[in-house]
Amino acid sequence: KYTFKEWIPTLYNMVAHKSRSLDTDIDFGVAPTIETSGVYKMNSTKEDEFPVYYYRGIIDNNNVSFAGFCWKIVRTTSTGGVKLIYNGTPGSDGSCNNTGEASEIGTSVFNTSSSSKEDVSYVYDNGNDSEIKKAIDKWYSDNMIEYTNMLEDTIWCNDRSIYSTSSSNIYFGGYGRLEINPYQPNIECLNVDDKYTANDENGNGKLIYPIGLLTGDEVKLVGDGNGAYLSTGQWWWIMSPQGFINSNVKMFGVGSSGYLGNRVSSISNGIRPSISLASGTMIKGGNGSVTNPYKLVEEKMQTEWSFYYTGEEQEFVVPYDGEYKIELWGASGTNWDNTPNRLGGRGAYTSGNIKLGKDNILYLYVGEEGKNWSANRAFGEYSFNGASGGSYACYDFNNGKGAYNYYGGSATDIRLIGGSWDNDLSINSRIMVAAGGASAGKNQDGGAGGSLIGYGTISATGATQTESGGPNKGGFGRAGFPSKDTTCHNNVRCGASSGYYGGGASNITGSNDNGNYGGGSGSSFISGHTGCVAITSENNQTPKTGCTTGTTDNDCSIHYSSKFFTNTKMIDGAGYNWTNEKGEYIEMPTHDGLSTMIGNIGNGYAKITLVSKK
Repeated sequence: KYTFKEWIPTLYNMVAHKSRSLDTDIDFGVAPTIETSGVYKMNSTKEDEFPVYYYRGIIDNNNVSFAGFCWKIVRTTSTGGVKLIYNGTPGSDGSCNNTGEASEIGTSVFNTSSSSKEDVSYVYDNGNDSEIKKAIDKWYSDNMIEYTNMLEDTIWCNDRSIYSTSSSNIYFGGYGRLEINPYQPNIECLNVDDKYTANDENGNGKLIYPIGLLTGDEVKLVGDGNGAYLSTGQWWWIMSPQGFINSNVKMFGVGSSGYLGNRVSSISNGIRPSISLASGTMIKGGNGSVTNPYKLVEEKMQTEWSFYYTGEEQEFVVPYDGEYKIELWGASGTNWDNTPNRLGGRGAYTSGNIKLGKDNILYLYVGEEGKNWSANRAFGEYSFNGASGGSYACYDFNNGKGAYNYYGGSATDIRLIGGSWDNDLSINSRIMVAAGGASAGKNQDGGAGGSLIGYGTISATGATQTESGGPNKGGFGRAGFPSKDTTCHNNVRCGASSGYYGGGASNITGSNDNGNYGGGSGSSFISGHTGCVAITSENNQTPKTGCTTGTTDNDCSIHYSSKFFTNTKMIDGAGYNWTNEKGEYIEMPTHDGLSTMIGNIGNGYAKITLVSKK
């Protein structure tokens, strides 16, 4: 017990304060009664800095409301954390009294196959996730990621140690401890490969998120039977293998009557994930009852960052070691606002996941929407991040500024080196680019922002992975400018968009009506996206040797820094998905991710989302 001065209202201290005794006299083969139920201190940990306490038996005062869900306290950890098991969602009055299917996030097989001893694995040795892990990770990603900073990276044990074998059967370690009398539940995990953690410092590092399942040993500590608090009237999975018997994998689970049992891994059962709150988690209210569960001091962490057009570089200092999703939208080109009305090309979209270290710095350059800059920009002046303007045949009118000086939209990109947008070292460090859309002309809508390849017009072509469009070429990160007449003709050459390589512009002069078209659009790029082509080095913009646009060699796409993305997506401004070639029409996500759209209209946009924290 604690004196008044020692008492700090953490959840760990609250559990410890309720302890009735050491567990030396418990017979784990006998179901707990009301008289023997309560919080026990594990004898083997009594001298530790943080002894392990666990709730056993017929208990109704271990309820917690956290992150919008109900949980039950199972035990504390050796690091001062508190392990919880999912128990549904609160009622309208805030109570937590769920049983049956309401205490589960859904159902799943443990693994689709049960014919190999490998099918006991939470993650297979080849790196493939079990079906139940996929379901749990999806639920966590949708519901819990902003609470990751409140959780500890505890060990989740998928104990595949061998207890005994025969000619046709294998019995795993849990069988010997939990089905052979005297029962001896043990919270230690014997094999490093079976210690599932997100960080590899204290386990195998195979988890994306700090979430897992209880073990059979923890269920035995709690005590099985209809009255025990883990009983829900439904069958649900735990993480412990039982055996490989008669060519079938069997996993432990908790049966509908509340007893520890086993089933073939390919049968569908309930999922009740478990998390472990970090040491020091504070209580702000409640008494643990079903009608008044413990309420915790919750601290959400920022998991999403948005970047808008500012006309200058923007820094992102990586706040945590982890995996991040980066999404970029290029800017759209200028609309032709005279008769007939024509629409500027819409910006492209790129995305992918990348692993980053804490305090790494990324530099974002968000594309500028194309506009008619007749009164503000002279011929040959780029917009922010590399789009070009137009060339009116009567350019010398309007005090030296080009009437109908229509600009393409500029690209949005992310870089490893900062500086002015046109600094070559900075441009060379781009690891992802979403192209802008080209300006419209009198006779045609602007070309949509490109993916591997940009879109062209009658008088100009789009960029590729290895060169700018033409005939008037731009360059790496820069659009081409149209040719300018020295005599007055009523024709307009409009601007191209920028991208990984910039779109080309018209070289037509004089009264040829083909001059009344926009420029070509730029291309996009993602390091790690098959079909892309990276440059040779930090100081050499030459494409990698032997690599061409649309290549099937993924090595061609990897940036010289060796940083690359996985789960990549590349969608052009017309709504088409690109692998190493143009694919199906699918549209791109809106900035908030709640819907889809055909290309990006207006300024560019960038979003970074934390996927998992190490």
